[in-house]
This record gives sequence, C-alpha cells and structure tokens, in this order.
Amino acid sequence: AGPNTISYNYCLSALARSGVDWTVVRAESLVREMRELYQSSGANTKPNMATYRSLLKCYTNWNLVEDAEHLLQQMQNMFDERKVEHGPGRISYKLVIDVLKKSDKEGAMERANALETQADEIYGKKEVDKSHLGQSDQVDALLEYMGGFGLPSFL
Repeated sequence: AGPNTISYNYCLSALARSGVDWTVVRAESLVREMRELYQSSGANTKPNMATYRSLLKCYTNWNLVEDAEHLLQQMQNMFDERKVEHGPGRISYKLVIDVLKKSDKEGAMERANALETQADEIYGKKEVDKSHLGQSDQVDALLEYMGGFGLPSFL
C-alpha cells in the first residue's frame, strides 16, 4: 500500500534524534515528498503537526534559529486557518524558545520572551514543578505526545 503519514513521521522522528550532519536536508526532503505525494495522488501522506514538529526538532538540534521560528509560525498559521487538526502545542513553542535563549544573535532573548507570552496566551500559563510529577501526570504527558503523532488514546 506504500508509505503513509505515520510511517513518514517515524522516519522524521528518527532523523530528529539522529544528529547526523545531513539530518535537516533529508528531513526537508521527506516533508516535501509527503506534500507532493498527497497533492499529486491523494496518497495518505498529508503532513500533520507531528511531521512539522520533527522537522522543527531537526532545525533546533542544529541551532537553525530563523528556520525554526519561521516553521513555528507556519505551524500556528496552518492551525489558525484550520488546515491541520492540531496546533503546534507548547512542546513546539518550547523547542524554539530554548534555541532562541541559547542563541547569541541580537534580539534572540526578546523573541524568546515574546514566544513565551504567545504560548501562554494560546495554551494558558503553565507552571509545573517537575520534581513533584506523579505517574498520572507522566501518563497524561505521554498520551498528549502520542496524540501529536496521530496515535489514538485508548484510555
């Protein structure tokens, strides 16, 4: 039956964790391939937020600040325009915020603070002391993460 969104997302997720020097080029190529297959033949390869989150992780792993910021904005726009079912989520915002905070580029800290404010406005202010997380919180976090990959929750 051929590859589908989930199989592509597994590949992209593995690439995001790999850290090899051609990661970004290959990840961008896979996302382009997914779009082209979906648009040309209606194949079950429509990129979703998990797709873009893995690409975002590739960008942040390589400190590609501008690419990461641009992709996050595209992700939010796709959700706002109802082109995708789920928004980028706090995890995606945190990836970009963290890479901005590590950057020595002028204005990076201000942009990180602006993104934190934006994330708080969208998702609500969330202050979590991770040292006190119980198992139920860990399960909820895992289910939310899995949902970003289009995997169903059976609980």
